[in-house]
Amino acid sequence: MKKIKATCITLIKGLKYLWSEHHFIVPLTMWKDYYKKFKRRVIHRSGILYYNPADTKDYNWWLEKHISTNSKIQVLTTNVKFLIFVDAINFNQVKLDMTLSSISMQTYKNYKVFVFYNNTLEINKNYSKFLVYGMEDMLEIINKVSYENKNNYISILTAGDLYEQYTLNLVVRTVNKNSDIALIYGDEDDICGEYKINPLFKPDYSPDTLLSYNYIGDAVFYKSNLISELGGLDKNLGKSALYDMGLKIFSQNYIVEHIPSIIFHKGDYSKRVKSEIKLVNRFFKTNNIDADASTNGSKEYMLIHYKLKETPLVSIIIPTRDYSEITRNCITSLYEKTQYHNYEIIIVDNGSVEEKTIKLFEEFKQKYNNFRIIRDDGDFNFSRLNNLAVKISKGSVLVLLNNDTEIISGNWLNILVGYALQPHIGAVGPKLLYKDNTVQHGGIILGLGDVAAHAYLNASDDENGYMYQLKSSHDCAAVTAACLVIEKKKYLECGMLNEKLKVAYNDVELNIKLLKLGYYNVLVPEIKIYHLESKSRGLDTTTEKYKLLQRERDYMYSNYTEFIKRDPYYNDNFTKLEFDSNFLLKEIEE
Repeated sequence: MKKIKATCITLIKGLKYLWSEHHFIVPLTMWKDYYKKFKRRVIHRSGILYYNPADTKDYNWWLEKHISTNSKIQVLTTNVKFLIFVDAINFNQVKLDMTLSSISMQTYKNYKVFVFYNNTLEINKNYSKFLVYGMEDMLEIINKVSYENKNNYISILTAGDLYEQYTLNLVVRTVNKNSDIALIYGDEDDICGEYKINPLFKPDYSPDTLLSYNYIGDAVFYKSNLISELGGLDKNLGKSALYDMGLKIFSQNYIVEHIPSIIFHKGDYSKRVKSEIKLVNRFFKTNNIDADASTNGSKEYMLIHYKLKETPLVSIIIPTRDYSEITRNCITSLYEKTQYHNYEIIIVDNGSVEEKTIKLFEEFKQKYNNFRIIRDDGDFNFSRLNNLAVKISKGSVLVLLNNDTEIISGNWLNILVGYALQPHIGAVGPKLLYKDNTVQHGGIILGLGDVAAHAYLNASDDENGYMYQLKSSHDCAAVTAACLVIEKKKYLECGMLNEKLKVAYNDVELNIKLLKLGYYNVLVPEIKIYHLESKSRGLDTTTEKYKLLQRERDYMYSNYTEFIKRDPYYNDNFTKLEFDSNFLLKEIEE
């Protein structure tokens, strides 16, 4: 029965894919490869498929195996010491005992516990205890202890929060790799009766995500030196002082590490600080960043807008070949909806032959003085076409744009250029939608399905996405060149698009090269653009095109296996087996 169900699910998904990608016109040489994939997926689905982190039973089944696997991890004895502070202010004995019990069960024993309380509680005499009157007193003591105890790691718990027994073990293992790590954070979830819910499987350090909301959460270990060097925890901010400390490291050269394991369970998730608009705006002011944060009606995340003191010339590059109506819609939407005025459009005509296409170009050329055309009659090579335009472009900011796109948001260029001009940011992209308002691109995940795939394919535009990724700006491994904004100097710095990659993965490689140079690539889902997807180039249905795709795939595996195996912005616990299985938990091999 399982096998029949698995076969039906796979067949339906496969037919949808073959229609969207090939309209069922698939050469015989490709059917063999597709059959192998079909068979593998049926076998996989016949067993346990994936675990849905949003499903309580699914997640708790998965968590049980996760805990069992991590509990077997051992570390060598080291001199790493932990200072664990427990906020028991206004909490009862039961909550405090739960937290202290989870600490006492740690496999790693080099720690000291400090308990803050303001009512009658029984506290083990081996723990340091402080009678305080509120959070201000508590934070002041933490600052003092941090200053007096250098090179230790500090953790701040609230009564009711729990460690797993391997938590300190995993932190020590991370520190053993690099003793200069200033901040370590792990994955976490919430306690709801006997179950754990709402798991936060976090990306590696993501500064732009942190500005949108406090994705780092509560499973955090700070080096005591960090707290002292950054002026201590602001005692006037209460619980938000920890988010504030996270923001302070944004512009500093501190090492931050992420542990992709559930190491922490939050006792009262209503007390988790998700976003704090005053803190983010204060951060911008302190660091002389001309930007502001707004909530847009949501308290879950913030929208970040970088203000433009000047409006640099932007070169919008559009490769095309015929398909005049599609190209007309794209260009018309640019001129009619774009609120940003200082831009030029460069059409790269890759051998158009239809008379109406030539007339279209002449029409726009006569109508607008910021419209240019360059001609290239060679074989289609997306990289070469864009690079040709970049070489003759006048703008200091580039937009790589497909001709089968249509502008939706009038402020698209203002917002995306604002991001692209930030010194730490490489490539910036919007959320791309099909005409039915389902998602075509919500960022790119490396290694998903194969070399890479778009996140949230076919999701509804109204969905929040995992950890608000379809609503809030966040760091990701890559954004598609169907609409990619980047400073020209950064584009040149990473060597432009690789002309050996004629059709596929050239944009993925560009993004990876930016990551290797230390830049962050950002998706801004607040900005939406329609994308009809590859209509003017045609579908990859010929044997020749398929062989080219395979060569380009092999090139990526030969040169970027490390990134394909591990996308730093896609948690290691998520599966990558299929292109549409993003943000589902993979099976744990015991």
